[in-house]
Amino acid sequence: HALTRALLHRGDRIAWLSLLRAPYTGLTLTDLYQIAEAANGKSIYSALKTYHDIPTLSEEAKARLNHTVPAICHTVENLGRYPFSKLLKNLWSKLNPSQAFPKPYLKLIEKLEMQNVPLSAELINERLVDLYAEPNPNSNANLQIMTIHKAKGLEFDHVFLPGLHRKSPPDQHQILKWLERQRFNTSDLILAPIKATDQQSDPTYAYLKRIEKLKSDFEQARLFYVATTRAKKSLHFFANVDTEDDTIKNPNKGSFLDLVWHEAQTHFTTSAENTNETHTIAIEKPQLIRFARSFYGAIPPQSLDAAAYSQPINIELEDTTARHIGTLIHEALEHLAKHGNTNSSQWPLRIKQYGMPTSQHDNVLKLIQSAIEKTQNDPRGQWIISTKHQDTKTELPLTMMEDGKPKHLILDRTFIDNGVRWIIDYKTAKPDTEALATYQNQLNTYAKAYSALEPHPIKCALYFPLSSEWIEWDYKTIKENAHA
Repeated sequence: HALTRALLHRGDRIAWLSLLRAPYTGLTLTDLYQIAEAANGKSIYSALKTYHDIPTLSEEAKARLNHTVPAICHTVENLGRYPFSKLLKNLWSKLNPSQAFPKPYLKLIEKLEMQNVPLSAELINERLVDLYAEPNPNSNANLQIMTIHKAKGLEFDHVFLPGLHRKSPPDQHQILKWLERQRFNTSDLILAPIKATDQQSDPTYAYLKRIEKLKSDFEQARLFYVATTRAKKSLHFFANVDTEDDTIKNPNKGSFLDLVWHEAQTHFTTSAENTNETHTIAIEKPQLIRFARSFYGAIPPQSLDAAAYSQPINIELEDTTARHIGTLIHEALEHLAKHGNTNSSQWPLRIKQYGMPTSQHDNVLKLIQSAIEKTQNDPRGQWIISTKHQDTKTELPLTMMEDGKPKHLILDRTFIDNGVRWIIDYKTAKPDTEALATYQNQLNTYAKAYSALEPHPIKCALYFPLSSEWIEWDYKTIKENAHA
């Protein structure tokens, strides 16, 4: 992750220093300090470009940087010219060829690129919260780590409950509090706004707050009961307590430890009395893990060979070029549906703007022309781009809530024909079985979003402009089968 952060922001000193400390570079703290000093207010990256001019840098460090700096400089210079995921994977393979790049992390970066959102360390950190390592089927399953909620209904031979002294974060002052109460055969509702700035307090608001506090305390006790009743053979509590004038202080209110303090206090007192002796603890010096010196080869006598900076990076462009071709065909079909022409005079410029190799420009142009001509000559294609349908939309943006989070969608083409809502997606190449299932799930998501907006029956379809092929299905039928 430090490598990603460093490439995204040259001013991220912690990320750049972490990169230099990682095993594939393995600089000592002394050498890191010399590089940071040489930066002199500038970025660590700027100091790396002239690292051979740092007189206090060790020969060991120069030998290691001789391997890593050219690869890093190549990557930084190509940022924006190639997909970030390709550059990141390529750099990793040069710095750490003995270990494959983590696939889940790479898929996350590729997914963000497909969404055309600006990459940033903050965005990736946010998405990493939901990214977990794949389980190891050969691992020892005797130890399980889980939340109390996940453990409900399960039993274990031994249960360990750490951090009992911690308490939940305090409740925030809500603008409005309310309580619905059952009163005989009816219910009533109590509402109270937060107090005004010039008020001491609001009695109704304070009353509702006390009710919420009682509910929270009961829920805390219920959770603790669930946790303590999971054990079949032994139950172990772990907690820290503070002392004042050699007296143990009471635990935090609202913590699990507070619930059992009347029983647990004697154990802490006994433990404190038995630990008055002072013991000297030897702290082991952290071990630096890095590649062997032989991995980097011999250091040149003066500086890096200039030819090292001009060596091209080998980037796999097939997937990227295919994606750009698909985008250009989408743009041409959108213009054709909206304006009746394809705006073909702009195609060469758009091809250049996508940064595709010059040698491929003519072939890409022919593919776009072929897709448009086949669509215009195909009765199905003419029907798709026709303006005679009801409520025609092209490249329609929609937002739906999924698992409590907003999900943004783009529909290639949608309209109503004979009372049926059609949702159509363009694809440049016919997919295999696995990809087809993915596309169908994607269109079903679009249909689900639209079904909340109108009552029309919905049909989904994939159209392939380069081959005039067509795949359609009934969204209603799929929904019924899913619930059968």
